[in-house]
Amino acid sequence: MRPRARTSLLFRFDAGQGVLSVTHTDGLHGIDGMEFCPADPSVMYLGLERVVY
Repeated sequence: MRPRARTSLLFRFDAGQGVLSVTHTDGLHGIDGMEFCPADPSVMYLGLERVVY
């Protein structure tokens, strides 16, 4: 079964500033994961992909 649609979201949370931002990245797929910024560990990135069949 082929997917009908894919939507990828990239979340960036800056705990030092208390700011959450969200970016739609429909052109990029397979970004599922969580990572902390090595230069500033108070910044966390979370990538999620939603696939609709």
